[in-house]
Amino acid sequence: MNYIKHYDKLISRSKNRAHTGYLEKHHIIPVCMGGSNSPDNYAYLTPEEHYIAHLLLVKIYPKNYKLIHAAILMTTGPKDSILEKHRNNNKMYGWLRRRLSILKRKPYNTFTCHGCNSIFFSKTKTRKFCSSKCMGIYQSKTVSDNHKLVSFYCNVCKVEFYAKASANRVVCSRKCSNIFAKNKKKPVDCVYETRSCKFCGNNFNCRSKLKTVFCDNKCLFKHRDTLKNTKNCEYCNNIFTYAGWEVRRFCSRQCKISSQFILLN
Repeated sequence: MNYIKHYDKLISRSKNRAHTGYLEKHHIIPVCMGGSNSPDNYAYLTPEEHYIAHLLLVKIYPKNYKLIHAAILMTTGPKDSILEKHRNNNKMYGWLRRRLSILKRKPYNTFTCHGCNSIFFSKTKTRKFCSSKCMGIYQSKTVSDNHKLVSFYCNVCKVEFYAKASANRVVCSRKCSNIFAKNKKKPVDCVYETRSCKFCGNNFNCRSKLKTVFCDNKCLFKHRDTLKNTKNCEYCNNIFTYAGWEVRRFCSRQCKISSQFILLN
């Protein structure tokens, strides 16, 4: 039997029809064989067709472990379940998948808004208000002044929203907050002045608020090399040199450690 011909017919039939009812997404070229997640590689099949498509792929590529594993997962279930007893029946698989999709849909519950007394629908179990506006109006009458919800206007999307009066908010959501932070102009000090380098004496430009006295890092390091002091080591009494900004008592780490042992003894 030419399994490739049957597989191509199944895919072409799904491409040339209207999508109605419960359908499942199928990769025409499997991902384990280099297929992509682009829309061109998708075919929308019924559960029965999806089951048969995976069986045909196993027939076409019988040595591919991942295709065989995928076909087994479509039919295998826990012990003593319907899928375990009818694992070779594609009709039973299709019925179970449709039944599961129906059970996953959450029914809408009806509520009465405490603010405007209108009826609204929601999937949640408990809800008192149909919108944040009604919640703000209701709480403004009952809650204390510090916790009252006050209307604000978002600086980014220009939408009215409600928040606590003590919040002083300017944006309605985190998305608008990120946009507002990017667009916010930070004050930049652009006043420059000319100074003379402390080491080489050359003139250079820098901002007036900065306290730099060297034209670059080279002059800074050379200036540090000139600031050297001499001192006698407290352990071995040898003369050593060190930088002017350092506080040294010993000429080396070895002298420092040996002096600590003497103190312990």
